[in-house]
Amino acid sequence: MKKILYILTAFSVIGLTSCSKDEGTGAGSDALVGKWECIADYIEVEGEMVLSHQYSDGSYIQFTATEYTSYIKSDVTYGSPYKYTYKSNTITFTQLGLTLKVFKLTNTELETEFEQVNYDIGSGETTRYKGKSTYKKIE
Repeated sequence: MKKILYILTAFSVIGLTSCSKDEGTGAGSDALVGKWECIADYIEVEGEMVLSHQYSDGSYIQFTATEYTSYIKSDVTYGSPYKYTYKSNTITFTQLGLTLKVFKLTNTELETEFEQVNYDIGSGETTRYKGKSTYKKIE
């Protein structure tokens, strides 16, 4: 359960997904900077759907030129601002160990996907996570 909560937190950090010609060249691509409302997302753990959701509660994420912050129900900050880089259709959050593949980025739409494998040193078990999110720009 702890692993799922971590991934849900990391995913909501962007929880973020058909390759666009709007490739960024570094942190803070102009199209990426702004507030984004999550329209829908899903997360699978070991191929089993654990979250599939469509949003309408006012939650959003915000990118500045160098940082990302997630807000729940409009203005409550969810976690600290995280540093990110954006290059070649990839958003990397070094502090979280998370990389998102950007499949679509326009001035109004953002679609991301991630895949991650966690290895538990104690048990020797691996857990595979996959997620996809769709956002619309609100500012």
